[in-house]
Amino acid sequence: NSILGFAELLKLERVGPLNEKQSRYVTNVEAAGRHLLALVNDSLDLSKIASGKMELEIARFAVNEIVEDAAGQVQPLIDESGLEIELATGEDACWVEADRRRLLQILWNLLSNAIRHTSAGGKIRIHCQPAGKAVEIVITDTGMGIAADQLVRIFEDYTQVGVKADGTGLGLPVSRRLAQLMYVDIGVVCDVSAGSSFTVTLPAAYPPSEDTL
Repeated sequence: NSILGFAELLKLERVGPLNEKQSRYVTNVEAAGRHLLALVNDSLDLSKIASGKMELEIARFAVNEIVEDAAGQVQPLIDESGLEIELATGEDACWVEADRRRLLQILWNLLSNAIRHTSAGGKIRIHCQPAGKAVEIVITDTGMGIAADQLVRIFEDYTQVGVKADGTGLGLPVSRRLAQLMYVDIGVVCDVSAGSSFTVTLPAAYPPSEDTL
């Protein structure tokens, strides 16, 4: 965090202007710092889950809002990568009971993964929908997809699949473990020529009564 803070100050040129090469170097420092921070945080989460010390804060909320928050958080990455994102939450709220922050973390990991594996000009779509007694959040991309023989490995720790495998190799494993703690399922369908589709399935909950709103 300290490295990221000083890198951001340099990028804002608070201590003086940067030439083109210096600006590029500072950007590289910031990118490497964020990569390291993600690796540290994911490793800590895995350790907490393995030791049974991961604490969840289960609450009832409308998942539509979380989907919108997740899409908003990755918008800078979308713009930087030259992609397009489509958001569809529907008119009716879909209520679930889960850990709000951890669900947002799962969606962030899935969206970041989709962005990394989709080339410029591609499209990411995220939408939520009721599915019987469940609520589905579906994230699809037009990226390179994952071969069937590699698909079984994507949830393994420190495993990276694909040509643009520049992540930590922990985002998907952490997401699956967090999902299992909340009795949530993550399914995936991939086509090497047509991209990937990840579905997060949560048990539906009744909306709170007007007296509790």
